[in-house]
Amino acid sequence: MRRAVVIILALLSLAGGCASRQTGPRKPEAKPWFDGRTLCALDMGDQPMPATVDQLRQALQQGAQRAFASTQPTVRLQTDGPVDAQLLHLSLTDVILPTKRRPPKINIDPSAPTLLHVERFEMLGDPIRVGPARVRLSVTADDACFERHYYENGGQPALVLADARHGVLQLSISKADMQAMLLQSAQRAASVVQTRDIQLDLTTDAAGHDVRWKLLIDTRIMLLPARLTITGRAKIDAAMYVTLSEMQCDGDQILGPLMASVVRPALARYNGRIRPLLSFGPKSPIRLRQACVRGGQQIELHAEFGNR
Repeated sequence: MRRAVVIILALLSLAGGCASRQTGPRKPEAKPWFDGRTLCALDMGDQPMPATVDQLRQALQQGAQRAFASTQPTVRLQTDGPVDAQLLHLSLTDVILPTKRRPPKINIDPSAPTLLHVERFEMLGDPIRVGPARVRLSVTADDACFERHYYENGGQPALVLADARHGVLQLSISKADMQAMLLQSAQRAASVVQTRDIQLDLTTDAAGHDVRWKLLIDTRIMLLPARLTITGRAKIDAAMYVTLSEMQCDGDQILGPLMASVVRPALARYNGRIRPLLSFGPKSPIRLRQACVRGGQQIELHAEFGNR
């Protein structure tokens, strides 16, 4: 949950247009570009294993507030029994997503039992604040099952989405906010290099599943200017596999060519890589069914997943 928005935003640079998953033989499972289990990993706080529905709601509430270091997240759980519920709703509106620390990994136990089944799961943020950006996020799932797993550091429990009949992920961010977020990230990571400006151009072909991007990055090194132009292409096929190609870097101004010669080999290693766009694990019944990305002044992602 802590990195849900960040992971989803990264999808925008890899998945372009719309494609639908076809039935038939699946390609051999490979390491995905992104692990879908992190999208709906709900921190359960420091409380002992909940024995009642009210204790579970309190644990999720505490976990959400700790994950975002804020009192803004609210959890609503409607249920008639200890295992089944009608609704699990997590509101993240106006939450500030931490971007300086990496979330702990989750140890997935294949034998973990189902802790909670809900008819409807909702995780909504309108908006969520990610650095200088505002992101509108909606993740919903019907007939969803959650399992209890544990984080690697400290063994704290997390509620992880393990199955769902149908789910929808929607995200929207303005181009200006995306550029501001990329600029802030570059400025925090740099030491000698001073990043002054980043411009992003994201275009999709008429077929709807081929995206090209261009990044213009203006920097200075010891007051000497250097500008980089980074381009690339990503094509998502009907089986939800993504192929990266045409990853290039060019530079101009005084130090641009030198910087480009350093960046270019790193980018070249990604050319030709083919991986599943998103996976919930090799044994999970959940599959990504389709993904749609639109560029322009407002960048939008629509994805559907489920076990059928």
